[in-house]
Formats: sequence, structure tokens, C-alpha cells
Amino acid sequence: MRIFGLIASALLSVFVASSASANVIPLLLDNYTQAVNTDGVFHPNVVRSFSGFSGGANINTGAGEARLTTDNLVTPTFSGLVYDFSPHRDLCARVMVYARNRQTSATETGVLAVRAVTTGGTYTLSQTLPGNTPTMQALDFDFTALSGQLWTLQRLEVTWDLPAGGTGLRGLAIDKIDLYEVPEPATIALIGLASSCGGFAGYRRRKLAAKKN
Repeated sequence: MRIFGLIASALLSVFVASSASANVIPLLLDNYTQAVNTDGVFHPNVVRSFSGFSGGANINTGAGEARLTTDNLVTPTFSGLVYDFSPHRDLCARVMVYARNRQTSATETGVLAVRAVTTGGTYTLSQTLPGNTPTMQALDFDFTALSGQLWTLQRLEVTWDLPAGGTGLRGLAIDKIDLYEVPEPATIALIGLASSCGGFAGYRRRKLAAKKN
């Protein structure tokens, strides 16, 4: 009966690995060492462009950053980066943006939003960032929690805007953007089986040792 229990454990480990392995493969989309093209693993299958008011977004290749500026005195008040994928990306799950609010006062907040245009619909997540953050923050945008499923990515938009009622000028620096893709089912199964094989081998060794005694 024990061997059947181990087999069941092996199958369970495949299921667990499927859940645990999801969303854990980061792939670099951009880290801004090139002014025109992206420099991540998706090049040349992605085109970067700008959105929002003219001059609100630029690439500082010396610092390796994208700089986004928003101002209530311009129209529209936001600025952003746009990434169009061709072919579309399958099995995407999360977006991680490494960024910081460049304002010196903690009260000079801004809103960082990530909008995913997918074959299953359009989803937007946002976070309000306080000013006076001297180092880059890893900001997680998990779209599986929002959509309830994985999605095929067509376009990704990253925007920087003022909070409701905000006035003045806000500056954001982005160090890099990662996409998280889910492994293929066969890869997930191998991970789960590998984690269970050690236990089964140990069981065989104990059985052989018991017979010799």
C-alpha cells in the first residue's frame, strides 16, 4: 500500500509544481540601453513607442532608464510607454516594473498603471507611488489575479499620471520591465516528477536494506 501512496504523492507533486511554478519565469522586456529599440529577449518581436503628451516620455540610455513626466498643466496629463507584440505572447501572467518616483517630497505622489490588451480582454492595474523613494522598487502587477486566467498579450501600456486632484509636476524613472511567463505543461510535469523521484528512490533503498537484514 505504501508504494501506492508514493505514486499518489508523485502525482500530487506534479499538481503542486504546476501551481508553484506558474508565474516564476521572468523574461526581460526592456532595460533602456537603446533609444529606439527594446533590448530584452523579445526583440525584434516588440515595438516600443510613447503615449501621452509630447515630450513626456524619453529614454536616458546613459542611466539605462525610461523617464516619464506628468504635469497637470498639459493635455493629456499622463505620459507612457507602449509595447506592441507581433507575434502575440502566449501564457503571460505578470508584469514586474522596477521604478521609483523621482520627486523629493513624499507627498508628491503619482499613479503608475499597467494596461494589458489581450485576446481575452483589456485589464488595468495601478499603484500609487509616494515621492522621495531613492532606490528602485519592484512593483508587481499580477494579471492572473484580475482576469482569473492566463492571457495572450497583444499590447502592454505603462503610464504615469497624477492622482485625483493632483497638481504640479511628477517624474518617474523606470529601470527595467520583466514579463513573467508560465512554463509549458510538459516542463511543469518534469519539475513535479523530479521532485518526487528522490522520495521513491529512497523507498526502494529502504526496502532492499530490510530484505538483507
